[in-house]
Amino acid sequence: MPDRQISDLERERDKRVVALLGRLALHYYRPDFTEKQAMLLIADMLDDLRDFSIPQIETACRAWRKKPEATYFPKSGQLIGLMKESLEASIARRRALAPAYRADRMIEQQRKPLKPWRQVLAENGRLPPDEPDDAA
Repeated sequence: MPDRQISDLERERDKRVVALLGRLALHYYRPDFTEKQAMLLIADMLDDLRDFSIPQIETACRAWRKKPEATYFPKSGQLIGLMKESLEASIARRRALAPAYRADRMIEQQRKPLKPWRQVLAENGRLPPDEPDDAA
């Protein structure tokens, strides 16, 4: 991984991701890594998961723990796959709800009282000159 400036915000994020991964690792057998090997593994996973938010990573870790076939610590690609599945499901739910939302908005608009046509014309300076404005 190339050297680059790391902001305090990124450093704090990395600490939270490391804590999440460490907590997940407690659920699975791991070979006895040296400290350096464990640090390299975590550094690679941090790099791989950089494009995802803490809540997304936390949800993926929780989902992995609950999978019956998950008997080992996941690779970052497996966590990414879970995050993408979750995102696709969220998009599908929003698309499914969109027509109902639009229908609700249309009903709401139809319930609003309409202004009398003369008031609309007057507000837009379009009252015909031969018809005096009632307010005058």
